[in-house]
Amino acid sequence: MLRGLFGRRPSARATVQVEPHGWRFEVEPGQTLLQAALAHGLPWPSRCRVGSCTTCRCRLLEGEVRALTDTSYVLTKEQLAGRVILACQSQPRGDVRVHLGRVRTTLPCDAAANDAAPADLPSP
Repeated sequence: MLRGLFGRRPSARATVQVEPHGWRFEVEPGQTLLQAALAHGLPWPSRCRVGSCTTCRCRLLEGEVRALTDTSYVLTKEQLAGRVILACQSQPRGDVRVHLGRVRTTLPCDAAANDAAPADLPSP
């Protein structure tokens, strides 16, 4: 009964394609795009992992995602209209294709607190 109020978790894995890098990976039910990317060892940029820094933002090209939080307080109207999403707050609803503009190493939480700058990585 409560399941109808809060929605259902996806029951199957989703496939994510990342342009222009050519990455393809699976997302388990209940995982965010960022969690899955990092679990697959991909250098997806991230910092806070809670939707406030926008470091993990990407553009949704195809498919749909479920936003875990309201991102209108950190993304501009133009970004929202352009289908920019936060990977740390997005669970795919089926297969998706995204565009990730730049790739950087993930900052550990303690490094982020010390304002350490991540090194840029070359695209694969």
